This record gives sequence, structure tokens and C-alpha cells, in this order.
Amino acid sequence: ADLTLTDRIRLKHILAQARQRHSDERRQEQESAATTAMRMWTQARPAAPRHPYLVVKQVGPHGIRQSGSLLLVPVTDGERLISLQTITTTGDKRFLKGGRMASGFYSIADAPRPSPLLIGEGFATVATVVEQTGCPGLVAFNAGNLLAVAQVMRRRYPETAIIITGDNDQWTPGNPGATQARAAAVAIHAKLLIPDFTGLDLSSQPTDWNDFYRLTRANQARRAA
Repeated sequence: ADLTLTDRIRLKHILAQARQRHSDERRQEQESAATTAMRMWTQARPAAPRHPYLVVKQVGPHGIRQSGSLLLVPVTDGERLISLQTITTTGDKRFLKGGRMASGFYSIADAPRPSPLLIGEGFATVATVVEQTGCPGLVAFNAGNLLAVAQVMRRRYPETAIIITGDNDQWTPGNPGATQARAAAVAIHAKLLIPDFTGLDLSSQPTDWNDFYRLTRANQARRAA
């Protein structure tokens, strides 16, 4: 039977309450994760340059920290710590449960040049392009977050040249890394750089700029031998 006007009003009210309750719970989870992140971060020490993950990726720590054998990469909204990404010695990555990720980023600002600003996915990838170019970089953590971070940066720095240094997920249907990077670049009128692995060893199924530079270095070393 059709709902009466009173029933419709009551149902609308119940749904609004449920949405508000969910929103409140989500906010509490995010605040709890932010508190946990701050506690872990303040208790951690600067990351060891010889940490196994950094050694394999051939990049420096760039301000991240270490708790035990775990690397801690801050997730910020530009003003405060909202979560953390942990990276194990073998490269297993996790985010704090309940932490906010949308438009969260980590800034690698220890670069000699002020611009262009580079935005990429993972820590090792962005650390690599920062080291190779001398430009500052932002870690967006995943392809789905590139657009949100890019839009925040464009609003903050309307005149700054921005380059999206996307992944080339050529082994994944739809190539989400390149697709999302291109969408982010188009949305904020940024340049786009995607690694081209033509002529390199593809046995490790490389996808990002860290893979590209490590394979390129290996090629150069073989030629020099």
C-alpha cells in the first residue's frame, strides 16, 4: 500500500537520523585514528636510511619515521596529522583503521627547487621523482586520491606549475594508475608524466617511477660492466 504523508515524513526523519548517526560515528573513528597517529608519530624515531624497504627502493627517508621495524608515513590534511601509513621491511602497506584518507597527503618538501610541484601515488615513487628532479613532491597514497589532492593543491597554489607523476598499471585492466592520473591532470590543468618501460626488463611487472629509475640504473650498470 502507498505510504501516507505522515508515514513518509516519519520515514524521512528516521533516515535522516540514521545518516546523522553514521556521520557522527565516522567522525569519532577518524578522531580516534588521528589521536592514535599522533601518539605513534611522537613516540617514533627518524627512519633509518638503511631500513630494508628504503634500501630496496633506493630512496632516502625524507622525514618519515620508524617504530620498531615499521616505517611511518604521515597522512595530513595540510594542517594536522589525520592518519598514518605503515610500511613493513618487505613493503606491506597498511593505514590506521578508521583514519581519514580522502584528500590526505604527505609532503616531501626537502627539495632544492620550489617548483614544479610533483604529485604521485606511493612514498617511494614520489621520493624517487623528488630526488631525480630536485622538485617538491606530494604523496597521495593511491590513484583514487590523486584528483582530490590535486584539486586541494590547485586551490592553494593557483599559479604554481603542477605535474602529476602517475603510475603505469599496464598489468591491470583499465590501467587505473594512468587513467586516474590523467583525469587529475586534466581537472587542474597540470602536466602528466607516465613511465614508459619500453626496452626495460618487464619480468618484475614494473608500474611506477621508482621501478623505472631502478630498472634504468640496472641497465646502465650492466652496460658499464
